[in-house]
Amino acid sequence: MDDGPCGVGIESTVLDLTCDTPTILRPGAITADMLLDIVGQVSQNGKVIKIAKAPGMKYTHYAPIVETVMAENIDHAISQYDKKTAEGKNPVIVARDIYRDKVKDRAQISLGITIEDYTRNVYSALHTAEKEYDYIIIEHLDGTGLEASVMNRVEKAAGGKSV
Repeated sequence: MDDGPCGVGIESTVLDLTCDTPTILRPGAITADMLLDIVGQVSQNGKVIKIAKAPGMKYTHYAPIVETVMAENIDHAISQYDKKTAEGKNPVIVARDIYRDKVKDRAQISLGITIEDYTRNVYSALHTAEKEYDYIIIEHLDGTGLEASVMNRVEKAAGGKSV
């Protein structure tokens, strides 16, 4: 059954309420700032996880079947694209539309314009990329809130690899 694209694009926020301070186990569309308004205080677990309390916390998660890396900026993405093309690979840059002119004639898949677009489109873009290309370079975002939530998923999809 397929009811089309989802409104947010990433899984839910997972919150551990079994400890004194509610702890975000997996960030999602409901951000730490939103939770503060409801529960008063919240922490994000930055420790190494030995036993995962929620799906997707420990290992590579929802990873494409082809090698995937995060690009710290669009110049790194372009440089990596050109390097992989010279090595005989068929790479693609997965990024927001603001970089379309800079990426020029290199293969690219749009994540849209806004962070909400990026979040909503990231999984479908990765699925499309893995079917048509053999190396994926995806835009890395800095920030908090929704940016941090979607980067949690992208970092897992890329196995933590960046260029």
